[in-house]
Amino acid sequence: MNFFMHNLLHINSYYITNKLHSELVHRLDSKNWKQCVYAPLSHKIVAGNYEPKDLINTVFFFSKAFNTLTRIIWPIKIWQIYKNFQKIVNQSFSPHIIHSHSLIVNGIIAFIYNKKTNIPYIV
Repeated sequence: MNFFMHNLLHINSYYITNKLHSELVHRLDSKNWKQCVYAPLSHKIVAGNYEPKDLINTVFFFSKAFNTLTRIIWPIKIWQIYKNFQKIVNQSFSPHIIHSHSLIVNGIIAFIYNKKTNIPYIV
């Protein structure tokens, strides 16, 4: 199996706050990985342009998916993010593998999506 021919979906609520994630996306893009970065954001995040301009094989979806109250009550936060995630991913990108960048919120989103689609995921 040639992974360079597959679509990689990142579920990453920390993309805009951690340079490590950006570095990973840049390196994979330079290796011709087709990527989609889904970054659920709090409603408190000020709108800005977080999408790097130098990536060729990567699309970004920065989506205001939860609020301050749901941030505290994480099962509701997960549900809100998953509903938002489904709308964006189902209409915009067909992943072959999912890379989740944390266990609790992002990993649970990947797990639920895996159960519905059988698309493999890593955390």
